Amino acid sequence: MYRSGQHPSLEVQVIRGNFTESVHLVDAVVVDADGKTVACFGNQEMVTYPRSAIKMIQAFMMLESGALEKFNLSTAEVALACSSHLGEPTHVSLVKQWHQKVKLHEHDLVCGAHLPFDIESAHAMVRKDEKPTRYHNNCSGKHSGILCGIMAAGENIKGYEKYDHWAQINLRKVLSRLSGLDLDKSDWGVDGCGIPSYTMSLKGMAIGMSALLGKNKSSEWNQAAKIICDAVAAEPYCVSGKNSLCTDAMTVTKGRSIIKAGAEGLYCGVLREQGLAYALKVHDGTYRAAEAASAALLEAFSGITADEVLKLSRYTRPVIKNWEGLEVGKVIVAGLKI
Repeated sequence: MYRSGQHPSLEVQVIRGNFTESVHLVDAVVVDADGKTVACFGNQEMVTYPRSAIKMIQAFMMLESGALEKFNLSTAEVALACSSHLGEPTHVSLVKQWHQKVKLHEHDLVCGAHLPFDIESAHAMVRKDEKPTRYHNNCSGKHSGILCGIMAAGENIKGYEKYDHWAQINLRKVLSRLSGLDLDKSDWGVDGCGIPSYTMSLKGMAIGMSALLGKNKSSEWNQAAKIICDAVAAEPYCVSGKNSLCTDAMTVTKGRSIIKAGAEGLYCGVLREQGLAYALKVHDGTYRAAEAASAALLEAFSGITADEVLKLSRYTRPVIKNWEGLEVGKVIVAGLKI
């Protein structure tokens, strides 16, 4: 069904009227459960920061530490550990409750405070003259998961953002094992949420994501993959929020397809029934192009059915509207030949 090998980069074309106004180049790779490339568009060895697109495989560290059992973590809390939530009231409340349960405090988080990414929630706070907290940070769930992993291992949480802290050493070990890369040799920089982000190739990201298919040689890691997949499938809203491709695609497919966005035009995903995983990067970092390309890959590789394509039409058939709400253009993905 699939054609292996390399094809030109995908092009996300923004068309207004009959004229192509903008073009975003996208490199993408699709691998099977054994890590073999089944389709490649552009350069699968492109090296970049994965940012938040790999949070689901970062969560393996939390589970390996025994935090799930020690703190009796809920399905929602596991999903939040994989999240880039939009800071809606429900998200903030759940993270606060989580902290109360495990005896953490807001000041334990090194992620900074920012207004919710959800516009309605942000506007509501501004109207009430409420100041954002670190709980509103879209990475507060991931950080809470890391902190629980540290505590379950009996380590000190202080300085967990440092390169040589137990948490970062073990995150690199987990990501290296899953991706087949040596992250101790990777370049690194500080992410927006304050902890290190380590460079990875697109193929390495996709191979890492393929661990979620549950075909690892280790039964313990397969069990961890099942816990993560079951959690985000059951609580997709916790992973992102309303009006987001991540939440909507996982909701519509009932977790058959699991996807995660990252800053600067990253997307990773797992098509569980097809036994495939993918990673993509938009050259210029544009989110709208990453969203369109990710939706197109889901459709092309049967991660969503024909009916689900229609239900997700705002992503699979995106249109451009003017301020009056009239349709004046569209966004298409060119070059997706399999």
